[in-house]
Amino acid sequence: MNFDSKDLITLAEAGQIIPGKRDPSTIWRWINVGRYGIRLKSLEVGGVTYTTRTAIQEFCEAVTAAKPLVFNLPVASSRRGNIRRTLSPMMSP
Repeated sequence: MNFDSKDLITLAEAGQIIPGKRDPSTIWRWINVGRYGIRLKSLEVGGVTYTTRTAIQEFCEAVTAAKPLVFNLPVASSRRGNIRRTLSPMMSP
């Protein structure tokens, strides 16, 4: 990954530019653990971890594309199991 030093932002700065403002620990987790198998690109210089706005944009787009389809159906909990069992074969590749 090519980083221009003027493009680098700290994890605290990254957390402030993301909608909903995320704690730096969340950004750190995206770098080290990832989400849905996707990790945020970063660079460590002198013990400080940096990322870029572009890396955040690419990470968010990749996570959105990889996010599993989830149904939140407004039905009684006793019927949810029946609905999931019915839909499950349709959702399998």
